[in-house]
Amino acid sequence: MLNLKNSRGEVMPPIRFRDATGLTADNISNDIKIAASQQSVPANVWVDSVKSGGLLGSAYPCVMISHPNPPTEYFKIMIVINGDTLSFQYMGNSKNNVKSNKQEMYRNDHSLKGLIKSAIVRTDEMAMQQEGNWYADIMQIINSMCE
Repeated sequence: MLNLKNSRGEVMPPIRFRDATGLTADNISNDIKIAASQQSVPANVWVDSVKSGGLLGSAYPCVMISHPNPPTEYFKIMIVINGDTLSFQYMGNSKNNVKSNKQEMYRNDHSLKGLIKSAIVRTDEMAMQQEGNWYADIMQIINSMCE
């Protein structure tokens, strides 16, 4: 079981539905699979569960979405179903994001060590662009389902 404490941040604000009929992990998963296939967006989609809260916390159904074959590791997108509300979280790791964060950290370190490391650790802007495009494609699919 996944744990919400391992989230890497919110993808977008939660969406609340007035009518949550049919708002199940299986339905959401199937709809995303169909839309991704129709739009030629590569996506592995599966149903899982996530724990929120401490030792005696609650479990919630969720839908996980990952890129099936990225050039580098991307974040997964997790959709948590909490009654009539969907929450969207990044899970896992993104090698491009880690590199970008390290580059920024070294750039802000004005020591000689920081200067040298900022020259060595460079973000691949084109890889970041491709990763960002994939997230945008997945979020467009999700947003179109929520209209």
